[in-house]
Amino acid sequence: MSESDIMLKQLEKYISCEQLVKSGDKVLLAISGGPDSIAMLVLFFRLRSIMNLSLLAVHVNHQLRGAESDADEQFVQDRCRHYNVPLITRKIKLAKESDLENQARIKRFEIFEHLLDCYQFRYVALAHHKNDQAETVLMNIFRGTGLRGLAGIKPKNGRIIHPLLCFDRDQILHYLAAGSIPYRLDRSNEDSHYRRNHIRNVTIPEIISGYNPDFINKINEQANIMREADALIHALALTHLKKLIIDQGGDFVSISIIHLRELKPLEQFYCCREVYRQLTGSEQDFYRKTMLSISQLYTSEGSKIVQLKKNVAVIRQYEQLVFTHVEIPDENVQPVVIDEDRSRLVFRNFRFFIRRVKILPKHAWEDRDKREIVLDEGKVIYPLTIRQRMDGDRFIPFGMRGIKKLKDFFIDEKVPKFDRDSIPILCDSAKILWVVGHRSDHRASVTEATNRYLIIRYEMISTVRKRAANRRISQGDKDEYYEL
Repeated sequence: MSESDIMLKQLEKYISCEQLVKSGDKVLLAISGGPDSIAMLVLFFRLRSIMNLSLLAVHVNHQLRGAESDADEQFVQDRCRHYNVPLITRKIKLAKESDLENQARIKRFEIFEHLLDCYQFRYVALAHHKNDQAETVLMNIFRGTGLRGLAGIKPKNGRIIHPLLCFDRDQILHYLAAGSIPYRLDRSNEDSHYRRNHIRNVTIPEIISGYNPDFINKINEQANIMREADALIHALALTHLKKLIIDQGGDFVSISIIHLRELKPLEQFYCCREVYRQLTGSEQDFYRKTMLSISQLYTSEGSKIVQLKKNVAVIRQYEQLVFTHVEIPDENVQPVVIDEDRSRLVFRNFRFFIRRVKILPKHAWEDRDKREIVLDEGKVIYPLTIRQRMDGDRFIPFGMRGIKKLKDFFIDEKVPKFDRDSIPILCDSAKILWVVGHRSDHRASVTEATNRYLIIRYEMISTVRKRAANRRISQGDKDEYYEL
């Protein structure tokens, strides 16, 4: 059996073992032009007929090396045409101040996600191999990550697959040399000022020469063990969550603090991270320090709140932790003044609509809900103001005769502490008119003698669908090149 056939069989076995793709799948191949991605292109070209795969290639030109970057793009076009694999290329521009690696990674994955959705492909295949795995694990060790970091690159992570993790760099280079298959080399990979390049070019060679010649295979074995351990603890966390979860909906999950305290710290971490994943769709940005801030809620009294990434908040309510999509209000938000002729305005996530009429529509009371009020305009003193609550706020809730502290009103209405600062207060020059979404003030209520009506309605901006007319396809932009 030839070297080429051995590599193909090894790839087929790995794909089957890790269940990366199945017959008939549509796979997007990320092709840079380097030896790893070209080897992947050739291997999947051969695998296409065996597994009945649909292939599409994508090349991202970062435009960082001028003519060399353009030459890489042309080379990939030629190679894909040679293997009859359709190709899409994209040019991107990076801010050259700092963190180019991370910038490039983020933009690449934005492109991948867009193409997967646009062409309804199932997976994007990246050409990382055993040496890349070793570099990643070492970097994560230096950063101080947990089990997930020590597990390194997953063979399959959502829509991303890494089919070449069963090969090391020497195998790939030997495969290309044996088949006289050309590839491009990126000179920036030799620049050891970049952290990953230093680990690749300096640290790992020193370990191999001074400690263990089989270091690459050994650290890959350890990564697999860590991946199995991570999966085991994650499965245990899912079992715990069946007992921990008290209630959940589309935008919140409530868990029991009492039962959470019964778990070991590592189990607590995995349970809370899984809840975060259920709300955001990703575990990214949930770290040990994230869990530390959450655990500090356990010893607090009353309602407390911690803001996490991706607009997720964790709120302590008695003996529950509520993970929800709530943004902590800005304490410095400025009031909005409403002149007499104003008909609409925005305050935080609220959009208000104001109408002044002399005849109240017959259906007004039937259709009205907590998002709308009708006031007697003759009892309103302009200008109006929309603001946050303030210490000492008082009003006369509709249907009552006595003045009530706003704080006491919120307590009686069982409005959580964390939610109170986000509720707009509509005032005129003398009094509160409306605790928005809750109750209007009795002093501005409509009577039989009312002859001028003030109708105020609001909607939440985050729930309003964007107009389809504002959407457009930008495939003709000058920074994009399509070849299909």
